Amino acid sequence: MDAETVAKGLSEAQKRYLREAVLKSPICGYDKRWMTFPPPNTHMVLRRLGLVDWGGQLSPDGLAVRALLLKDHDA
Repeated sequence: MDAETVAKGLSEAQKRYLREAVLKSPICGYDKRWMTFPPPNTHMVLRRLGLVDWGGQLSPDGLAVRALLLKDHDA
């Protein structure tokens, strides 16, 4: 999936939750990972797009979209 195409189709709330992801240790206690904690409806959409897993951890595609959003937001 192309990160630019996905980023263009996201709502403002979905973009905000991806931009505001935090580096946090998941429930299992392993290494810190980029995670986001949106409300259920936003989380469901991000999961369907393959950007996060069930626990809120960003996938490689999610990290690519987040990097693009941060770059566009800072510009």
